[in-house]
Amino acid sequence: MSSSLNIYEINTLIWLNKLSIKYKTGINLSNIPDEEWDSLKEKGFNSVWLMGVWKRSSVALKINLSDQAFIENMKTVLPDFNPSTDLAGSAYSISDYNINSLIGSHEDLLKVRSDINKRGMKLILDFVPNHVAPDHPWAESNPEYFIRGVPQDLNDSSAFIEIGANIYAKGKDPEYEPWSDVLQLNAFSKELRSAVIDLLISISKVADGVRCDMAMLLMNRIFSKTWEGRLAYYPKTEYWTEITKAVKDKCPDFIFIAESYWQTQEELLSFGFDYCYDKDFLDFLKEDSVNKIKHDLNLKLEEQIQLVRFLENHDEDRAASAMPWEKHQLCLLIIATTPSSKMIYDGQAEGLSVRTPVQLNREPFQEVDSGISGYYHRLFALQNIFSTDISSYKLINGLEDKIIAWSFSSNSKDYFVISNYDPATKKTEILIDQTFDNIKQVFNTQSSNNETDVNISQNKISLNLQGYQGLVFELY
Repeated sequence: MSSSLNIYEINTLIWLNKLSIKYKTGINLSNIPDEEWDSLKEKGFNSVWLMGVWKRSSVALKINLSDQAFIENMKTVLPDFNPSTDLAGSAYSISDYNINSLIGSHEDLLKVRSDINKRGMKLILDFVPNHVAPDHPWAESNPEYFIRGVPQDLNDSSAFIEIGANIYAKGKDPEYEPWSDVLQLNAFSKELRSAVIDLLISISKVADGVRCDMAMLLMNRIFSKTWEGRLAYYPKTEYWTEITKAVKDKCPDFIFIAESYWQTQEELLSFGFDYCYDKDFLDFLKEDSVNKIKHDLNLKLEEQIQLVRFLENHDEDRAASAMPWEKHQLCLLIIATTPSSKMIYDGQAEGLSVRTPVQLNREPFQEVDSGISGYYHRLFALQNIFSTDISSYKLINGLEDKIIAWSFSSNSKDYFVISNYDPATKKTEILIDQTFDNIKQVFNTQSSNNETDVNISQNKISLNLQGYQGLVFELY
């Protein structure tokens, strides 16, 4: 069974910029202070995702600079926005899978991996399977890797582009208009699949795994529907089955994480992914869909471990702005004390509220919210009480609609968590199917000091829960 991941996502360019200010000297991948890695280890993280380390497209950057609506949007994020110094180009319009020279060298990345590994953490990097930048070498050398068009397609310049003697489709998610700064790779191309396998094996020499951007777009059924009428060949083997098997044959410990939407997690896991985003769970939390939350929390332990749950990442609104604080606290507790894999984005624990687009190399100055950072500090301490892997997990069923409770074991101790996913106070009674004589409160979402009055009668626990309150008890 896979071990759960506890991922800290870093927007690398922005983070290095912040470290340079913090340490009052230029920081890149070659000289990251040891205390930065030590701090992440001490908080309980076992994986670091450095987002945006690859070489970015100069063509994509020019497209951004020529888009006035885009420029105006950047000004809403950075009031003092300067296009000539603040734009780096999209982290997901990759012109080459070599290290962006702005952040360091290949050797520097190897040092980072060594520094992370010796602390018992893994290094995760991006892989973007659906598209590459217009100035990626493949556009000149290997047109067979792409979805290609014919001259009349150039009448729609939003969807096709001419590069040299070739006409290429722009990268696409079928639910949106094509992206202006990328070319669409052909997931059904035998030659592309072979090249991707070689590329990922080369990435395995500098990283322990990859987070695969928009992985579901490459699934055969989705890809064939998106590009119907443009495909000359339909493979029998799934793209991801072929890719993951070939790479793992050479690098058996290499980790594949899928960014996944549209309820495709189960399929992607069956195709060889080790972990998948659980974006659905974030939506359920935001929408107060308690029955759906309970359904997901009732999955088998080994199924939940493969799901990566989070409240924010570089694509999502900051949690501090997306939900009320009391609810934010409870959502964090639910994720921290259930057996899924977990992800926190740099700045989340400081209460940053502005989401910075991936084209920028700095973020706006934001004061640390001491209340939010204090809560995360308590949560990280709680996280370290438990091992990364929770065992003997069980959701307690049959409770009233807004009450969610579960029990689990960790480090040879038994715990019980109860939460009220409602803004109103609730009185509740719960039968726990475990033998215990007493309980000790070890965490309260709403106070670090207050003990909640609890009545125990045999295996029945009775108590009042405030709105969006969550409690963790040790049973003994």
